[in-house]
Amino acid sequence: MASKYLKNSEGIVRAVTSDNLQLEKPLLNENYDIEVHNRNMDKIDSAIQEVKGKVDGLELTAERVSIADSTNKFEATNVEDALLENKTSILSLQSELGTNKTTLQNNINAIREVL
Repeated sequence: MASKYLKNSEGIVRAVTSDNLQLEKPLLNENYDIEVHNRNMDKIDSAIQEVKGKVDGLELTAERVSIADSTNKFEATNVEDALLENKTSILSLQSELGTNKTTLQNNINAIREVL
């Protein structure tokens, strides 16, 4: 929708509307009218509720989002698989660190026994 002019009962332009929600934008020579403000707030509230209704329960997946990997660090070709690939790598590193920590602690204990 395009903006339009709003006229009073005598046919005199009293406001212009916004392009999208058709909010009333009084002219600079108009007095402040709380009813105009309230109508605009109702339109905004209604539009936000409509958007919220479309977004509620929306589930996003990245399986169709491709990735640019010029260094060939991933086997995956999409974001979701790359995240899973990284998760597997991180879990593997975490396990390896746990094993190394145990080995290190055992070595420290052995050194203490010698001293």
